Order: sequence, then C-alpha cells, then structure tokens
Amino acid sequence: MKIWIKPSPKLAHNFYRIPSEIAMGDDNIFYGMEHHPYDLDGPWPLLAFLQNKEYPNVATFHIYNVHPSDLEFESFNPLVRRVRGYLTLKHQALTGLIDILREYSQRLSSTPNKRQKMFRSIQGTELADLHLHPEWFPKSKKNHYYQIYDPLVKKEKYTIATILILSIDRTVPSVLFFKIVSFPLGKLQNPSFTPLDDSLARINLDRNGMEELITLLQMQLGRLAK
Repeated sequence: MKIWIKPSPKLAHNFYRIPSEIAMGDDNIFYGMEHHPYDLDGPWPLLAFLQNKEYPNVATFHIYNVHPSDLEFESFNPLVRRVRGYLTLKHQALTGLIDILREYSQRLSSTPNKRQKMFRSIQGTELADLHLHPEWFPKSKKNHYYQIYDPLVKKEKYTIATILILSIDRTVPSVLFFKIVSFPLGKLQNPSFTPLDDSLARINLDRNGMEELITLLQMQLGRLAK
C-alpha cells in the first residue's frame, strides 16, 4: 500500500493551509499520508519541497505534523509554525520518505567538484550548549546532526542553527521520531530558550545534502523493528 500521496495544490491550500501562492507554485511539491476522508482525529503528516527560482539546485525541505487543533486558527500556516515540526514514522512510512527524497534529489543538479559535507554528529556538552536535552528522554536512543553547510548561505554569514534529531524509543522500537529544529543562534543567549518547543522545521538541501540525509535515515531504518 502506498502511504505517501501528493495532494493537489487546491487540497494543499484548503486542508493543509499552505498559502495559495506557494501551493500553486509550479516547482513546489507536497506530500501527505493517505487517510480516510472522515478522519477528523489526525494527526496528518506533511512534507513540503519548496524551490527558489534563483537557486534551482536547492530545495527547502519542511516537515510538519498537522493536528486538528491547528486548523481551528484561520491564520495557521505549517511552514512558519514553531511547534510540531516532526514526524513519527514506522518502517513503511520511513521507507516511503526515503524513496521520496531519492526521487526528488534527481531534480537537483549534482555538483561533484563542489561537494561539501553537510552534517556532523553532535553529542555531549555541545548538546547542552545548544539547549537540547537528551536527558529528558532517557528511554530514547537519539542521534543529533548539525548542518555545517547551508547551500543558500555564505559561511561567514551563518546566523541560523539547523539540527536533525533522529530518535527511537526503546519502549516503542517500531517508530522513528524525526524532527528538524532551525533557529537563530542569538536565541541561545536566553537560558530559558528550548529549540524543541520554538523552532522551524525546515532545512535547505542541495543534491549532495539530500543524499546525506537519505543515508542518515537509512541507518535509522536498519534499527527500526518492523
């Protein structure tokens, strides 16, 4: 059974509340999970691939978990919402996500002579410095990856931290928790700032970066119980 489906631009706007000018954009692609039309309980996972016409070899990848309570607000827009920027994925859903990323990566031109590593693992005291709290989830095996190369930003102008969180709870080994946190570095000066609760779930990826993300997700796929 196919889990991920492409909503029409009209459905992306009317149901997922993607702004109409973005939903109707020729180069923007969205995915949701197939669900019964009378399913009012949610949640409803959402993937978005947005392209800037000035940078056709880079996509901004968004994830979100839409809840019914979100849709109560007329101004709701999942692309700028600072909570629920995560997915919970079982084996088949994760496999489908990997396939989508692999297929989409073919739309982006490869730059073999300029290949730059996009992610590095972070742990220990660096997690504390970034206000991440793995100790809050002692039953989970978490992997954190910091984006060290953003294809849309000059290195000397990096002011945003973007981090992938991949986690499997030992009590629910069949589900991967996948979260993206992206936030201004200046917010770390506030001791009470928590990226888990106040960040955007988006990341800029070129083809090489998308392939790196696929590799990281494949590693988690091998750890998931079916």
